Amino acid sequence: MIIIKTTLISILLVASTIVNAEFKKDIQFNVVFQGYAFHTEDKYTKEDIKKYDPEHPEYNEKNKAFGIEVVGQKHGFIAGVYHDSYFTRAKYIGGVYLPLRTKYVDFGIQYGLITSPSYAEGAILPLLVPYMVLHAGYVGVNVMYLPKFTANGSHVLGFQLKIML
Repeated sequence: MIIIKTTLISILLVASTIVNAEFKKDIQFNVVFQGYAFHTEDKYTKEDIKKYDPEHPEYNEKNKAFGIEVVGQKHGFIAGVYHDSYFTRAKYIGGVYLPLRTKYVDFGIQYGLITSPSYAEGAILPLLVPYMVLHAGYVGVNVMYLPKFTANGSHVLGFQLKIML
């Protein structure tokens, strides 16, 4: 039920962004295609290795990804999938709020829901993280900080490469 409510809220956010942007001709469509992650810990615990992927005792830092972003002047919709730090498939949906935008850098927050078999046994978790976008022309990089949310986890500095259409 919470996914349905969040999806509806996200659709309304996108619709309001598009309607608002139509008058200003200021809407950006982006495709996220690759992610990179840097962890504060080198390896995860033996319990995690046994549970998720015995062949990979170190975190996955090259995160294959596919996502979409529709961003207006300050608000946007995001959704995507990626191979997470434990080599499992994570999915996210939500939005971005970018109150400070410059020619090459935008600052704000990313919010929504995220789920993965390796995050809290596949539970749907809230997502609220600091968010920065570096961009020039048709290329951009999302930069985000993901705090450690389990005792045996790791803080993550994440990057997503994207094409800005």
